[in-house]
Amino acid sequence: MLNVNKACCRYCCNCIDGDGIICTVKNHSVSEQYAKSYHKCNDFEFNEIDVFNSNNKYTEREKIAPDENQISLF
Repeated sequence: MLNVNKACCRYCCNCIDGDGIICTVKNHSVSEQYAKSYHKCNDFEFNEIDVFNSNNKYTEREKIAPDENQISLF
């Protein structure tokens, strides 16, 4: 599940895509680029269905283990 500190409008219950992308809580439209990027939002409510494509569902990214052969600068 997405963290409130990393909210994305495309996975928010308050986001509607019609003639434009609209946040129903804040009553303003947002650009597609903003809706697809991660940002802070206190009104974020998680919805696993993507606003732009209802066939897509949210999946968490896999965490990449650090490469132990990489040289550290510190």
